[in-house]
Amino acid sequence: MTAGQGVTLANGDGAPMSKSIRERFPALTFADLHKLAEEHRDNETVMRLLWEIRALHVLGYHAWRVETEEYFVYPDNPLGAAVLALRAALQQESWLSEMIVKVRGERPPGDRR
Repeated sequence: MTAGQGVTLANGDGAPMSKSIRERFPALTFADLHKLAEEHRDNETVMRLLWEIRALHVLGYHAWRVETEEYFVYPDNPLGAAVLALRAALQQESWLSEMIVKVRGERPPGDRR
């Protein structure tokens, strides 16, 4: 790979997603999303987008649950290939660990309340 080339991952429609773009625009934290909701509570479009993000987070969390149940898979069959692709996609999502902590009712690392 030459300088300037980004690693690409296939997104849901098969189009490549540049890792450099994901690094340039990292996922919003739950605190960021909450702040946006408070600041734009009267903007219907922003609120609809935030609810879409919430729905995608729920799907991502349940996808992670499925992926963790299939700890060992063979990549030479359709299920194994799908689980490995899901695993690779989920590893790119920085918000997922925050979601897991929230759903389990745990405190995030470093929270000393």
